Amino acid sequence: MISYIQGTVLERLSSSMIIIAGGIGYEVLIAPAILAQMPEAVEGSEVSLIIYYYLQIDQNRATPVMIGFNNKAERDFFESFIQVASIGPRTAVKAIAQPVSRIAAAIEAGDTRFLTQLPGIGQQKAREVVAKLQGKMTAYMALDTATQTPGSSPAISSDIAELENEVMLVLQQLGYNRADGLNMIRKAMMLSPVPTNTQEMLEVIFRQQ
Repeated sequence: MISYIQGTVLERLSSSMIIIAGGIGYEVLIAPAILAQMPEAVEGSEVSLIIYYYLQIDQNRATPVMIGFNNKAERDFFESFIQVASIGPRTAVKAIAQPVSRIAAAIEAGDTRFLTQLPGIGQQKAREVVAKLQGKMTAYMALDTATQTPGSSPAISSDIAELENEVMLVLQQLGYNRADGLNMIRKAMMLSPVPTNTQEMLEVIFRQQ
């Protein structure tokens, strides 16, 4: 099972990348909204991605498929999304054409009108998404990792204690207990440079998992 890849971008396409790792070129599908957060991932640059891996079965043929994410939280959202019976992995990749946090907020609000604007999501699928996932999306709204536009500068908290409290709240919403959360935060704070805001801290923590 492949869960992480680090390598050099050979080719960047509209919904995927070819990444060279260990002398092998891997095609990694990436949702449009997530790819938009990676303006620095150009041909020849180094990139690292959290991977969702599965086998696509077509008749008697099994094709391995890798889908890439910036962090574990995005992958967790994706895995929740494909729990809806009518939404497979490829449909979910295309549908995440808006920030994850915005989609999560729409699900929590039961906003099927917004959901039907996502590629591949019709009225029936939108209702199924809300029925299956409403009440389970708060953590992804709080993470808000996808709302930063490329090149923007996230707000920096000058209060380390406040930063740690914010990160702990998100981790607990994702199901981590306080002891594990404190351990992950301490490890992140030992890195150089030290994460300066909630988004950076969470990205560091999830990359260490």
